[in-house]
Amino acid sequence: FAYVAGAFQNKNACQYVEDPRLRNQDFGDWHLRQAPEKMEEFKRQAERVGKFYYRWPEGESATDVYDRTSSFMETLYRKWKQTDRPDNYVIITHSIVIQTFLMRWFHWDVGTFNRLQKFKNGQLAVMEKQANGSYKLVTPLPCKPPIPDGVKILAQNPQRTASKKKPLNQEKALYSLE
Repeated sequence: FAYVAGAFQNKNACQYVEDPRLRNQDFGDWHLRQAPEKMEEFKRQAERVGKFYYRWPEGESATDVYDRTSSFMETLYRKWKQTDRPDNYVIITHSIVIQTFLMRWFHWDVGTFNRLQKFKNGQLAVMEKQANGSYKLVTPLPCKPPIPDGVKILAQNPQRTASKKKPLNQEKALYSLE
C-alpha cells in the first residue's frame, strides 16, 4: 500500500481499506485430489459453457464474483454520496474482479465478458471521469475478437514500434472503450 500511496501528493491522507469481496475467484480444491487430465476436461467444459457461467467443481463461477463485485460497488456508491470522500480510488485486486467490475460499470453483455482475456499481473485498468460526469476506460483492454461495439484497437503489442509494418494480429490486439 505504501508504494501505491506514494504516487499521490499527500500520501498521508490516503486511506487503506481491505475488502474480502474483492478476493479472487474460488476454483475449489478439487485439483488436489484429481489427475492432471481432469483439469483439461474442466477447461474444455468451461470453454463450452463460457467462462462467465462455468462453475468450477467445489468453487465459484464468474457470476459469483460478479455478485460480490456488485455488492462492493453498492458500497462505493454510498461512499460517493458523502461530502468528505476521496477524489481518487485505487482498487488492487485480481483479473476476474477487474473484469466483472468493468462489465457491471459499462453494462457489458456476457459475450463481451467471455471475450476478455486475463489481465497480466500488475496490469492497470484506469477509468477517468469525463466532463459530463461519465467515466471512460483509458487503458488498453485485452480482448479477443470479434471487436465489441464501442471498442477500438489501440495496438497489436505495447512493445510494437512504428517501423514494423506487419499486419495486425487480432488475437494479440489490445482494445479500449471509445
